[in-house]
Amino acid sequence: MAAAGDSLPADGGDLDARRSDALTWLAPSIAHELANPLAAILTFAGFLARDPRLPADLRGDGRMLREEAERTHRLVRTLLEVARDRPPVMTVVEVVPILDEVLELAGGATVGVELERVVASEIPGVDTDPARLRQLLVILTVEALRGLGDRPAGTLRVDVTPNPGGDTVLVRFEYRHRGGHGPASGVPATPTGETQVPSVGGRLLVEAEDDGGRLTLRLSIAGGRQAGAASRGSGVGVRADAERPTKPITVLVCDDEDAIRALLVRVLERDGLRALDAADGPSALEILESTDVDVVVTDHRMAGMSGIALYDKAVDARPQLGARFVVMSGEPRSEELVRFTERTGVRVLPKPFDVQVVAATVREVAAADG
Repeated sequence: MAAAGDSLPADGGDLDARRSDALTWLAPSIAHELANPLAAILTFAGFLARDPRLPADLRGDGRMLREEAERTHRLVRTLLEVARDRPPVMTVVEVVPILDEVLELAGGATVGVELERVVASEIPGVDTDPARLRQLLVILTVEALRGLGDRPAGTLRVDVTPNPGGDTVLVRFEYRHRGGHGPASGVPATPTGETQVPSVGGRLLVEAEDDGGRLTLRLSIAGGRQAGAASRGSGVGVRADAERPTKPITVLVCDDEDAIRALLVRVLERDGLRALDAADGPSALEILESTDVDVVVTDHRMAGMSGIALYDKAVDARPQLGARFVVMSGEPRSEELVRFTERTGVRVLPKPFDVQVVAATVREVAAADG
């Protein structure tokens, strides 16, 4: 049998293609591995920011640390979404937060550009795939900036508004270059005209003019649904004042990351809950066999047994746990998790998360099931 390296081409172009393919293949794993330490930093920073035992200046440092870690997470997530490849998963999405993440990622390339962002007061949710939308918005941002020259200089106006007909949302990139600056050298012109973009469920109109151009993405408004529905199972909109059961709540935390597991136990215990912990799925199942647990909070991607596999095995043994799980994930909108939530109704908590959301989510899950 030939070694793997024997099939690798020596041509630089082919190696570049292989490198891109390898990054695409690894993107979900990289996202998971980066989400875990960032979740630990964010959780601990939030914990410090609210610790009444610390002086005000140290709590302020905790808030600043959390803000920077959140920014890092947004940038990494946006970058990796461009690299990943998976079938589209259509859902109800808010366009503006994704656009803002993309513009933040491109910030270093806009130094010589006068950037104007204009958003209508009310933008309804749209039916699209959030990962594919993020990819396309990155592409459109880069296309607009490269239209302003090798060293982009000019103006870029980004508008988000419902169209007058009321059935679509328009995301428009309008760029105008200054005298002496034109499209980047060696960059082929984007074909003009309107085309359908099935991966995001929309249409793209490309217009070119002597001093710039416009890229307009038209996305269908989610019929009769609100953008908040896209957050079903994500922990968004958790009632902080959810009714508290009369008996103490016992929570089992399962995560193969020691730092996250320890922080979650500390956060939950500080909130008055009883917290047990397990480093993997088999250990969690052993605890569930011998202990009366009210809620299970588990990571999705773990070595040996995933959070979904843990759920299925636990519910087979104890059906009453079916509505008592919370799954944590750095990829809450992955195809696998979307199908899982549709099948079970289990809540998915995105990593990184706010410490207050964790305890509030546990209490709500425990109260909802009586």
